[in-house]
Amino acid sequence: MTAVRFTPCGHQCTVAFAYNPAVVQLLKDTVPGYARSWSPGRREWAVDSTWAESLAAAIRAAGHTVVGLEPPRPRSNADSTQWARLLFTRVGPGRTAAVYRALSKCLHPDTPTGDTTLQRELNDAHSLWADRK
Repeated sequence: MTAVRFTPCGHQCTVAFAYNPAVVQLLKDTVPGYARSWSPGRREWAVDSTWAESLAAAIRAAGHTVVGLEPPRPRSNADSTQWARLLFTRVGPGRTAAVYRALSKCLHPDTPTGDTTLQRELNDAHSLWADRK
């Protein structure tokens, strides 16, 4: 097991660890070449920050320890509909039904762009919004 230290630094994240060929290969398999670079002088990798979370998840899944980048915490049910509730609040009561219909056309699981979780969250927020009237 190898400890891998992530240090966020602007739009990049430095990744340092004691040499382990398996971790190096995991890094190369997870992060595309254009989003990573090796600094031999500092003996660390620079990874584009958009790839840091997926790299950390892959390293954890392989049984290694990640330091400096906490795993994303699971959202609670109260948090899950927040995006949709905020959206309905922002568009106001006059546009809520139209926004709900438009998003349902994109998010419904029967469509090619469908997402069951997002549709469920949208439905829950819409029912909460309807109860407020």
